[in-house]
Amino acid sequence: MIDTKLHYRQAVDIITQATILMDEGNIAQQIDGPINKVVSEFECIEHPGYSHELFHKTITDFVQSIYEKVPFYGRKLSSSQAHDEAVALLEYSYRGIRGNGYDAAVLDSNNPKWAGLRLVIGLLAESLKSQMHQKHTQWVKARYIDSADWHTKCIMAKILHENCGDCLDPELRNDPPEKLTKSVFELFTKFLEIKRSSR
Repeated sequence: MIDTKLHYRQAVDIITQATILMDEGNIAQQIDGPINKVVSEFECIEHPGYSHELFHKTITDFVQSIYEKVPFYGRKLSSSQAHDEAVALLEYSYRGIRGNGYDAAVLDSNNPKWAGLRLVIGLLAESLKSQMHQKHTQWVKARYIDSADWHTKCIMAKILHENCGDCLDPELRNDPPEKLTKSVFELFTKFLEIKRSSR
């Protein structure tokens, strides 16, 4: 026999815990703050000592510092791992003054008028924050939403559906909770948007 009260309590607990973990203040404290601290403490050697080797050493040292000092990561990377991570981040997410990608970062880093390496480190830090926000969201989804059983998901869908109401897309608004179990995270995301916009 299904214990509806137990599933309801579990659903409320999951929504509450996931909401706390996805709170912007919590994310800022757990992710953004520690990264900003590493950025502010990180030393960049600027001109006239610029070289391609210095660029690679700087981005490698910075990524190693992030992984060591930011609790969300909390692990050490070898120089080679940190270098590969830094280059990949620059290639896929760097949006700088002279363009996008790794090559643009190299060009930007060699221009003291634009703060050179400090500019690249700042934009690399923003890429790391974005990456960590995505990983954090995926972890909350996997740990709290996806891991719930079907009955609990039905109740979560019902609770979230009631809280989101007319803000939902028509296809979600008209479906019963039993059909929304695969859309619980989408409902939860809409629920968070509503909460944030009402502040």
